Amino acid sequence: MRSLRGLASLGLVACLVACGGSSSSGSGSTGGGGSDAGGGSTDAGTDTGGGSTDAGTGSGGGGSTDAGSGSGGGSSDAGTGGGSDAGTGGTASDCGNLVPSSFGTMVSWTGHYDGIQGISGLQVGSGDGFVAPMLSNIMHPNWTLVSTVGTATGTYGAWEGTLFGQPAGFAAWTYVSGSLYAASHVDQTGHSTVGTEAQLYGSEMVTAEYPEGGFVVAGQLLGPGGEPNRRRIQIFDTNGMSRFLSPLASDSAIFGLGVDNRGTRWSSRRVPRRAAAACWDNGSAAPAPPRSSAPASPC
Repeated sequence: MRSLRGLASLGLVACLVACGGSSSSGSGSTGGGGSDAGGGSTDAGTDTGGGSTDAGTGSGGGGSTDAGSGSGGGSSDAGTGGGSDAGTGGTASDCGNLVPSSFGTMVSWTGHYDGIQGISGLQVGSGDGFVAPMLSNIMHPNWTLVSTVGTATGTYGAWEGTLFGQPAGFAAWTYVSGSLYAASHVDQTGHSTVGTEAQLYGSEMVTAEYPEGGFVVAGQLLGPGGEPNRRRIQIFDTNGMSRFLSPLASDSAIFGLGVDNRGTRWSSRRVPRRAAAACWDNGSAAPAPPRSSAPASPC
């Protein structure tokens, strides 16, 4: 029985030496976690750091074993200290409070359209909580306006055009007749009020939502007072009123348009040799500093 206890004591000492990384000698500990196998007792020495490490003070081979009670930080025993031991220290969560306690009640709305004769498109959202899915039973766009409680409050349709979400309600750019288009405000019931009508001298036209509210159109827009035909850019506010109209610095073809959150517009242009380039415009007739890597800047 004594031999078994001796083996257990030796096993514990070996484990402590392996974990603590200290040397073992017969004259007692010289470091912060030494091992003393002399005298029949097992002592892991004293730790001058944040906590003590004691494997017990029992005499002979049958002494009691104590895992220590160090209270400092950084001890390697099984006490109650902090640091990397098996104590009672807590661990903070990096993901606390990221997810709301409740997602609320789900609201749903179902719409239908003719999949053969009709068309569908992506929904548009407004800042006051309305969404407008595009579902039409004919080959022309029609938006259903849906409230925050899942109730359809109205519809808005056009021969062709685009709907833009606004802080309150929507704005629309729609075809009227011939080469005439209208910029309008659309409320949550689908009622529209025209703010500006604009004429095109050709079919080239691209649109984009404006971050500050409203939208922007670039392409073959007619200028005022019989000015020569050339590609222009025009900005409309949330009510469809014109805020800005100016010729672009280059009259090359446009096939893309965007606006950043500072109001700087960029347009994609076709250039020779089957290349394309992007041009930035800061609101004046002159372009912003060139950022194109095309062989020759179209800006």
